[in-house]
Amino acid sequence: MHMIFIDLEKAFDHVPRDPIWESLRQQKVPEYYIYLIQDMYEAIITQVVNPAGKGDRFEIEVGVHQGSTLSPILFNTPMDYLTKHCQKPLPWNLLYADDVVLISDNVDHLQQDLNTWVEALEANGLKISRKKTEHMSCIFDSLTDPKTINISIGHTPIPRVSAEFKYLGSIVSNDGKIDRDVTHRTTTGCMK
Repeated sequence: MHMIFIDLEKAFDHVPRDPIWESLRQQKVPEYYIYLIQDMYEAIITQVVNPAGKGDRFEIEVGVHQGSTLSPILFNTPMDYLTKHCQKPLPWNLLYADDVVLISDNVDHLQQDLNTWVEALEANGLKISRKKTEHMSCIFDSLTDPKTINISIGHTPIPRVSAEFKYLGSIVSNDGKIDRDVTHRTTTGCMK
């Protein structure tokens, strides 16, 4: 079993606005509501304040508002819209907000899936982090050396997780055991 944990760089800050409006229309959101949301994002001006003073004012033309309860929907809807042709059913793709996991039992298929996701997202203004995106191989036989498995984005190899990876609060181990995750959850629960 092979997994890629995709990390988007500053996901909420880089969502292009046109796919937001198009994806809302595809979801049959009434045009009146789309106009209201577009109005919230029209001509947003900001400036940077630091100890040396205030910088020049500039317009923000991409991204969704940080801290807004509407922002996760405005992120997830275009994310689903842009990757609809890439998505596979559970358990082969896991999507949670800006976290994406691709799973396959074949390394070549996984590389193809990753290439498709990279193309779909980066062609529309989102960027996949080459440093934070990682892959893990769960090898249950002694015939395959996981160190020989390489996955890349273009010519950039993706870092390999050696033993375990923490994903959405769970610890995924490359040996398939859940002991470390159970211990982590029990310890966390006792501390609270």
